[in-house]
Amino acid sequence: METILKIKEMLNTVKNRHLALINQTGKPYDYKIVEYVRTSKGIESLQCKMGGLELMLDYAEHIVNG
Repeated sequence: METILKIKEMLNTVKNRHLALINQTGKPYDYKIVEYVRTSKGIESLQCKMGGLELMLDYAEHIVNG
């Protein structure tokens, strides 16, 4: 749970980009970091990376640090 909060906090520091950590299945290896845009049709996903929380943490650090 701490890792999830850390990742969410990191993603919130990135300005001008809509980023979210999601897990639709509840499985521990099935997290995604998604960048999304709001359009007239709703929300469209631009890119995502899937994997476990450790991979998501590494990916979040990569996004934050460029």
